[in-house]
Amino acid sequence: MTVSSRFTRNSGFTLIEIMIVVTIIGLLAAIAVQTFRQVKSASRATVITNDLRLLRDAFQLYVLEYGEWPETAEAGKTPPEMKGAVQDLGIKRPYGEWQWVRTPPEIRLITLIDDPEVMQKVDERIDDGNLATGNFSGSGLNFSLTLE
Repeated sequence: MTVSSRFTRNSGFTLIEIMIVVTIIGLLAAIAVQTFRQVKSASRATVITNDLRLLRDAFQLYVLEYGEWPETAEAGKTPPEMKGAVQDLGIKRPYGEWQWVRTPPEIRLITLIDDPEVMQKVDERIDDGNLATGNFSGSGLNFSLTLE
């Protein structure tokens, strides 16, 4: 066997080598997609948690200053007496709408995120970790944070 015939016969990849590379790439892609989904879920939970905390603090500050809770407002609307305080917070609502309800004092969240994992993370961060009990509760697309 000459040197040139040996190189031409072995110069390409075999089918098994190509299949192994494709399998490895597929596994790496599956891991990357799962990691991306988890990071996206954690990011959404962080945004919602921070917005709810900011709203909670603004309403609690209002009741400390004026001795009563502001009047109920429609979903997506800020109570007139809270306009400046809430607008200054810079809350954006990519996840849905919130509504202030005076009695009982609570912030209702009508979310566009149909991912129970996200809302579970929110509950773990601001309440007892159980969506059925505590100050933050709800299911489906409707949740509420009751203030004390």
